[in-house]
Formats: sequence, structure tokens, C-alpha cells
Amino acid sequence: MTKLLVVGNSQAGPLKRAMDLWPQRFDHFASVSFFVTPGGNGPYVAVENGKMLVTFASKDFPPYWHPAETDTTPVTAYDAVLVSALGYFDGGHAFINRASSLGLIHEFEPIPPPTREQPLVSKGCYFRMMQAVLSEQPGFQFARGLRSCFGGSIFVQPFPLHSDRFLEIDKWKLRDLYRKPLEMYRFLVGARDKILSDFCAQIGATLLSFPDPTWEQSGFTPRTFMPSKDDLHPGAEYGALVLDQLQRAVFQVQEA
Repeated sequence: MTKLLVVGNSQAGPLKRAMDLWPQRFDHFASVSFFVTPGGNGPYVAVENGKMLVTFASKDFPPYWHPAETDTTPVTAYDAVLVSALGYFDGGHAFINRASSLGLIHEFEPIPPPTREQPLVSKGCYFRMMQAVLSEQPGFQFARGLRSCFGGSIFVQPFPLHSDRFLEIDKWKLRDLYRKPLEMYRFLVGARDKILSDFCAQIGATLLSFPDPTWEQSGFTPRTFMPSKDDLHPGAEYGALVLDQLQRAVFQVQEA
């Protein structure tokens, strides 16, 4: 049986809840361990002397791992690692994320005037700035460091698309910045997807798609899969779909 380690931020929570709720659906394909440090830019983890090391811990949302020996188990003891989830770029209405406000793009009709801190830039320039910001996130740094010491399969889950409630939410930072916030959001989604795809190719990781291809076309996750008040954290049903994807991806690697 495949030994799988899930290293994640809060987006790993739906996967753990799905496994707890429907163990018979997933227990047959892998022995799964979790190492989680909440915080959207994470996971805040490094590999030191072959083992997982927490690099930042929130007092309100402390790290956790399961089973108990996961923090002392060498990463080389696993056949595969899933990094959950990379590519957090917009805090929506609940959080601030500077990746979505690095500059102003004229095409999307910015509302505030340009400033030194938020200049008017082209889409190409914004893409390069966003690429630099995401590459500095601890989650990207972890995945990069993991590949340097782990020869097994690495899978990467993309940070979920916003809930489609954002089509109706007024208190969304992008609505304060642009008269065309949906167009700006979809630009950011496309940029993030390209950055994440290139990154995974560079480190030799397999990038999972979103659970339903129609969601990527719309840019949003149906609200039925997003029960959280911040509209950024999915529930166990979403986690189950990701685990289904992961099963298929693991089997494909094994058969290759």
C-alpha cells in the first residue's frame, strides 16, 4: 500500500475531514499521514535532517499532525507527498493578500488613482510581480526544498477557487480597486494557474486540476462546496473530490 504524506495549510482540513467521514472510500489506496500548519501562504514547514519542521505557528490555529509519530518520521519513509494547497493570491472579503493588489491594470478600470506603492502596470508586468510574490510564499519554498531531498512523487493541490458567492458580495477588496473586479479576478486566476503549472514543471511535481473542469471555466467554486463564512475554505465534500483526484494521479504514476 502506498505511504502518502499530506503537508498542508488550512486547505488540508477538508481532506482530513473527508477521510474521517468516509474512511471506506479512501483507506484502500494509501496509508495517509497529515502534517498541517494553518495559514494560506503555507504550509509553514521545512525539511530538516529528513524530518518535518514547523517554521511558523499561529497561537489561534496551532499546527497538528496525524498519526502522532508523523513529526518524527523521515520524509523518505513515504512513497509520495501531497502539498495542499499552493497559489493563494486573494483574501476575498475576510483577509488581505498583497498578491491581488501589487499594481493597477488600466484595462480593468481601476477606481483609486495610481500611487508609488500601487502603480499603473501592464498585465505582463503584473504577472512577473505576482510570480515573484508567490515564489516567496512559504508553501512554494517548502515544495522547492522538499524536492531537493525527496525522490518520490510530489503532488500539488491548487488553492481552491473562490466561492461563487463573490458574484454577489460587495465587501470584496477587488470591488474597491476596480470597476471590472470579475475581469481582474479571472486575470489573477489565469496568472496563478500559469505560475503554478510552471513551478510544478520546474520541480518535477504533478499539479492536480480543480475537481470539476467547469469550475475553472467560470473561475469559481459552487457555494455548496464552500460552507465557510470567509468563502475561501471548502468542506469535506470538496476534500473528498480532491482525494478522488489524488487516487487517480497516484495510480497513473504507479502504472507509468
